[in-house]
Amino acid sequence: MNGVPSLALCPADQLLHVTAHGAAWNPEGILRWAADAVMVIRTSPDLDWDRFVEQARKRQLTPGLAAALSYLRSE
Repeated sequence: MNGVPSLALCPADQLLHVTAHGAAWNPEGILRWAADAVMVIRTSPDLDWDRFVEQARKRQLTPGLAAALSYLRSE
């Protein structure tokens, strides 16, 4: 930013971050996390799904993330 090097999450980790926070029920936050997740998926055709699953399992987030991804697919 402004010529200063910075780091960013890879798309798989960004999606994990967005969906993990979205999986926590929040009546006002559903559309925000879903919109963010859709943007990560749409702009990352080479998203590393294996990494996403591996990191979700490592952090014991699979039940909530499965529900979040199911919601995205249905909507």
